[in-house]
Formats: sequence, C-alpha cells, structure tokens
Amino acid sequence: MSHRGIHWLAVSLAGEIIGDGPPPKTVALNSPVFFDGHVIQFSWMAGGSTMVIVPEDVRRDPHRLVDLLISHEIDLMDCTPSQLDMATGFGVLDDIPATTKMLVIGEAVSEKLWRTLGAGPWQAYNLYGPTETHAATMTVIDPAEPLSIGVPLPGYDAFVVDASGELVPQGVAGELLVGGGRMARGYHNRPALTAERFVPDSFTGRAGRRLYRTG
Repeated sequence: MSHRGIHWLAVSLAGEIIGDGPPPKTVALNSPVFFDGHVIQFSWMAGGSTMVIVPEDVRRDPHRLVDLLISHEIDLMDCTPSQLDMATGFGVLDDIPATTKMLVIGEAVSEKLWRTLGAGPWQAYNLYGPTETHAATMTVIDPAEPLSIGVPLPGYDAFVVDASGELVPQGVAGELLVGGGRMARGYHNRPALTAERFVPDSFTGRAGRRLYRTG
C-alpha cells in the first residue's frame, strides 16, 4: 500500500464522515496493529485528534470497553460486528454513548446487527474493503435501507462481473472488482499472484489503471 493511497483514504473518510465539521477530538484505536484497518484510525491524528489505544484485554471485555469509551469521551471508534454482538449479549450495547460514532469493519454485518445499530442513537458506518484495497466502500447503517456494503468512496471504482469478466445487470450476483488510485501495488516478490489478482481496468478507459479481483 502506497503512502499516497493511505493519504487519500484518510481524506475520503474525513470528507464522508465529518464533512465540513471539526475532526473528532478523541478516537479509539480498537483494531490490533496487525489488522490493516488500524491505519484508518491513525489517520485522524493528522487532523489533530487524540488517540486512545484500546488494550487487548479491554477489547475482549464489553463492560471495560464501554467504560473506556465513556471515561475518555471517545468521539469515534472502530469495531467489528463480533464485538458489537458481544456487547449486545452482555447487555451493554445501549451504554455506548450516543455521541460515539462507529466504523464497523473487518467482518460482515448481520441483518440483525444492521437493524439494531440503525435503530439506536449512534451514527454507525459499514465499511468494506480487503487489505489490497483498504476501505473501498461505505454506507451509513440505516434500518430503512437494505443491508449493504454501500457505494465506492471517492477515488474508488466498483464493478460486478460474470465469469467471463463482463458486467452483470443490476441485482445479478457476480464477482466484485475494485479499482482506483488507492490500491496496493501488488504482493511482495509474488509477480504471478499480483498479475492474477490485479487485472487491467477495461471499464474506465484510464490508461495503466488496474482492478482488484475480490473473489
């Protein structure tokens, strides 16, 4: 992943989440550092936000995690659906402050969790993107809308194709291809795999652009 790609990811997320408003004062780094999603939270420090690193034992304890969100007045946190399901099971999901925005990442959101978060007081976002593209799509979790991974963030393209690589009609299942200028360059010292997964972009007409095959 290039520095340029990470920079523009941060710019895109800031534009979509805070718009013209001030950056969050305090963000929680909830993802472990070996998970690529943690880069999203680090990017907020460029705008002056304070970061609170959530210890591993706190991540696994819904009660302590909620206490941390309250005591540090966290404005924005990243979290997985599994963590939110656990908080629901322990009866503490509703204790998360209404002012804490959530970036839900890393796993697929269930229909039940989508409805639960959407009906709550929080502003929650569902982000999708494999490591090779980082967060490529996003949507506000809204119970009035069907569960989805959203639409491409600024600077990304997304296409659904059939087995022959042709675009499918809307509503037809296929393979998701993600493109744009913010993807990884490829796999280190694995040129064959890079060529297999990163294919030429035949849809936008942009010379040299590639699409990542998500599988």
